Parts: sequence; C-alpha cells; structure tokens
Amino acid sequence: MARFCARVGVRQFRQNADGSTTQVEPTFHDLVIFHKTAERAYEAFRKGDTFVATGYINQNPYERHGRRIVHEEFVARHIGHDLVLTQYVVERKQPAPPDPDLAIAPATEPALGL
Repeated sequence: MARFCARVGVRQFRQNADGSTTQVEPTFHDLVIFHKTAERAYEAFRKGDTFVATGYINQNPYERHGRRIVHEEFVARHIGHDLVLTQYVVERKQPAPPDPDLAIAPATEPALGL
C-alpha cells in the first residue's frame, strides 16, 4: 500500500481589533496520504508548495516512559495545489467520440402548432 508522509506548516493569522490581520508563527503537523492519492502526491508536490486538503485527524495513543502520549496526524483524502498561490496548466482527456450505435433517433412525431 502506497503511503506518503510529510511534516507540513499551517499558516496562522490573528484578527486585530481594527479589522486587519497579522500573520503569526505557523503550526506544524504530520500529514499522511494513502493509496493512489499518495502516489500522485509524491509526483506532484515539492517542498514549499502550497496546497489545500480535506480529510480527518487520526489520533494514535502510545506510552513512553510511563506517560500516555497521543500522536495526531492529518489523513488527507483529497489534496491539490492552492489555486490562489499556484499557477499551473490542467491537461484534460479528450472526450471519446460518440458511438453511432448509441445515438438517439430524432423524434418522428409532428410538432404541435399553437
């Protein structure tokens, strides 16, 4: 099973009383992606890329030196480059030509005139 792991920084902002925002220190988290998405992420992303992801938090409790520790990781189910900060070209597959055997025949009933 393919698995992609990375340590990622999340930008943080503070709302000021005057309505402006101030960027504060980022927080850092473990990111993990599985299966085909992991393979594609490995090919598509590089250090410093900005991305958007959806997923869930997985908590893995373990014990170290008699203390219970909970390790959290973000499991991304969907991930892509941030459109606001990244320029790229989308390559789409050409649609298949229509199958003439499946074409819908034109209506044979006369149109009603009103």
